[in-house]
Amino acid sequence: MELMKPCAYCGRENQDEATHCLECGTGEFVPATPPAPPEKFGPMISRRTKVVCLGAVIVLFLILVVAPRVGITPSPPAVLTPICFLGDMTSTPAGLGFVVSNRSDSVIVYLAYPPQTKSNGMWTDGPRPTGPARMLTLAAHQVVTNVVAAPTQGGQCRIPVLWGYQPTHWQWIKHRAATLLSGRDSGFTLETCTNFSTPISLP
Repeated sequence: MELMKPCAYCGRENQDEATHCLECGTGEFVPATPPAPPEKFGPMISRRTKVVCLGAVIVLFLILVVAPRVGITPSPPAVLTPICFLGDMTSTPAGLGFVVSNRSDSVIVYLAYPPQTKSNGMWTDGPRPTGPARMLTLAAHQVVTNVVAAPTQGGQCRIPVLWGYQPTHWQWIKHRAATLLSGRDSGFTLETCTNFSTPISLP
């Protein structure tokens, strides 16, 4: 590409080999400069891609850095019947006594329901509590004795125990965040299972 040099007086562009301006005859020129190379642009990144990448970085940061510092742990591993009954039920003046053990490495919460009775080969639930029932806490590898009211009629009976893993800090955080986003508290959903004691016969 041929270089052009502008006149220092009138500004007309002259060829590089010219000694005088073709417009005004002045012999002073502004030094010719080569044209700047065209700018090269890399591939354009969309705004959506940037947002997704930023979100992935934040989640990874929370998992690797924040979670261990605040004691957030993954959900406890599945254990086959982590809560178990030790021995058989015993009849006491206060009711039916039974012992449960937490065989898992995590804290569980549990609730013993009134005994079920067997009639015509079918188990029938006992009277349910009229108000909200408070679940009890059982630490990992701990054993506790419980007492429930005995059924009024005799025959075979067993005790159903509802249990679940105690919610982790991370589950509570997610619940609080969902409550703030929705504007209402829909309650915490706890995954539970039910274990039954070995049936015994009452007179």
